[in-house]
Amino acid sequence: MTRIPKKESELATLAEEMMAGLKNNASKFPAPPVTPEEMETEIGNYILNRDNVLAAKAAYEAAIENKKKAFETIDRSVKDNAYYCKKIAGKNEALLTMVGLSLTKRKEEEAPGQCRLFKVVKQGEGWASFQWKRPDKGGSVRAYKIERRNTTGDIWEIATVAMETKIEAQNQTIGEAFEYRVVATNKIGDGMPSNTVMVKL
Repeated sequence: MTRIPKKESELATLAEEMMAGLKNNASKFPAPPVTPEEMETEIGNYILNRDNVLAAKAAYEAAIENKKKAFETIDRSVKDNAYYCKKIAGKNEALLTMVGLSLTKRKEEEAPGQCRLFKVVKQGEGWASFQWKRPDKGGSVRAYKIERRNTTGDIWEIATVAMETKIEAQNQTIGEAFEYRVVATNKIGDGMPSNTVMVKL
């Protein structure tokens, strides 16, 4: 029995070879169920969508890197201004609170608690908006990790990261069902994962 490859790249190569072979040997294969012209259109459509996926992945990776650089910029700005404000205010707690600072350390000697009421607000092709309530127990939150796993799998992966209690996750897998959850985190560690929601985009 003729072996049909399962690997995507190998099947795409076979499709191109088959299309060319049928076109160049029409007298020997006069009436295939799918004509060479139809296969050529299908192959072209596949290549277009494959390239779109590769471009989307590259854009996502670039966006992550840009976000990282942007965060490093505001991190430097906050530290520079904090130094300036503390120099002006001295031990005046009231002045410091005007700019969000404090003489006492923020509570971060423990991991955050569990995020509450995690839910999908909106969704579309390849994206979904999530919203949740911040933990009411535990240490202060540095960031939120939105995690996902395939409904048939066991491994959770980070889908995106948020600084607020809402986010629109872009460039998500289309056509597969995933479970999503949110985890609050700080330098001590991660909090307990929230409830899960299932999404198919």
